[in-house]
Amino acid sequence: MAEGKLAPEQKPAYFRFLTMVALHVYLQEGVDTVILEVGVGGEYDSTNIIEKPTVTGVTSLGIDHVAILGDTIEKIAWQKAGIFKKGAKAFTVQQKEGAMQVLLDRAKERETTLELVEINPEVAKLKLGLAGSFQQSNASLAVALVADHLQKLGINVSSKPLPDLFTKGLEQATWPGRCQIIREKNVEWCIDGAHTKESVEVAAQWFASVLKEYVYRDNDFITF
Repeated sequence: MAEGKLAPEQKPAYFRFLTMVALHVYLQEGVDTVILEVGVGGEYDSTNIIEKPTVTGVTSLGIDHVAILGDTIEKIAWQKAGIFKKGAKAFTVQQKEGAMQVLLDRAKERETTLELVEINPEVAKLKLGLAGSFQQSNASLAVALVADHLQKLGINVSSKPLPDLFTKGLEQATWPGRCQIIREKNVEWCIDGAHTKESVEVAAQWFASVLKEYVYRDNDFITF
């Protein structure tokens, strides 16, 4: 069997299979724009077969999937930056110093530029659909990515003020299981899928902000 090819009785790994199905559907349905998120890492991820993306982005990095990506933030940053491509501008948010340097080095290696996205003042004014103060950084990154993508399509957008459709999307976005509150009778469930040290910390900050909505009344907690 030639290297890299599957025997007739073999099947691709689950996520690779999903990647192929997704790309097939996009082509069959004539999708104009695809936001493609990697599965694990970037460099060797099955989604990293797109040779000419319009733009790429890296969110806040943490220690995760160490068996595949490496056991340091620098090794993980190297893997994540594998999605950088020549001719496609790269964006990222504030990272730990070691990780940021790796991203910058990889951008140079891939003959592209890396831009650091700070929290957009226009985003900070909004009540985002996704709870948690850290989402301001994610939303600001999303605005930068979409604006650059649209510019590649010949559509110029201004970030001051944000276009109405940008505002609507940011305010109405939902993500079940991410800083989500489910109310059942007199019980509130605070749910989040945080699974790294960094994400647990920001999830805890969100939970602390939720607790601030509780007040004492007759020695009992009530919620608004």
